[in-house]
Amino acid sequence: MKQIRLAGVAVTTLLLSVPSLCGAFDTVTPIVDSSGLLLGGARGRNWIKAEQLLPQLKGGESYRFYGFSGGPVTYMGSKPELDEASGAAYFIPFKSRAQTGKALTVGVGGKHRAQPRQVRSASTTQPVYLKAVSTVLAKNGIKVSRPNITRVLRLDLDGRGEDSVLIEAQSPNFPLMPDATNKANAYSLVMLRTMIRGRLETHVLAARFVKSNDSHLIEQFTLAPPVDLNGDKVFEIIVESQYYEGGGAMVFALQKGVPKEVLGASAGA
Repeated sequence: MKQIRLAGVAVTTLLLSVPSLCGAFDTVTPIVDSSGLLLGGARGRNWIKAEQLLPQLKGGESYRFYGFSGGPVTYMGSKPELDEASGAAYFIPFKSRAQTGKALTVGVGGKHRAQPRQVRSASTTQPVYLKAVSTVLAKNGIKVSRPNITRVLRLDLDGRGEDSVLIEAQSPNFPLMPDATNKANAYSLVMLRTMIRGRLETHVLAARFVKSNDSHLIEQFTLAPPVDLNGDKVFEIIVESQYYEGGGAMVFALQKGVPKEVLGASAGA
């Protein structure tokens, strides 16, 4: 995967204010993943494809970066550059600045609060979460005695006062290399548990299940910090993907409480 130009700092998403596609004083919010890959953008509640943003990104824009435990710190971006491997995706290069020693994973520009409410980590060994992941794995033919949950986040996604739960899980020593021999019962997934019209629902946002050893490429999915990408005080969910020699990310927005993929891109061989 092409790496971000931020001298040791991992960046997951970023936003900035630039002239809009239709009016000089509207706000457009470009979004990139941790490698600097341009996923697209937002203008109000409208989602904009990456290629539509290219003429607006001149370079020299400032980006404020946040993480699960730190920020903001400001870095400057340059003009988008074409990803040679894919021939279609674009990356935002960054001019590095003094490091803060904190793991920064989300960058936000503009004036709105990117995290309007608290995002809290929860225990990855709680029985209710282990059971929820086990149920998903079993439905997809994966047999494990105890699932390996790597991250749990609790947050009020839409400001209605009720927490939702984001869960990231993957098998230990997850095999990304094509020649890996430990692929049987491998899994990687990100899922959302949320109340919709009074009913608890589970939505698998991204997943890869491998029942037996094979030679196919396997994607790994991880959570980025949830952020409000368009200033409407509702969190979006960003899921990053990685595979051998490539990767990307997807953005999910709530539509009547249900998560729907609204933006995404990938790059690499």
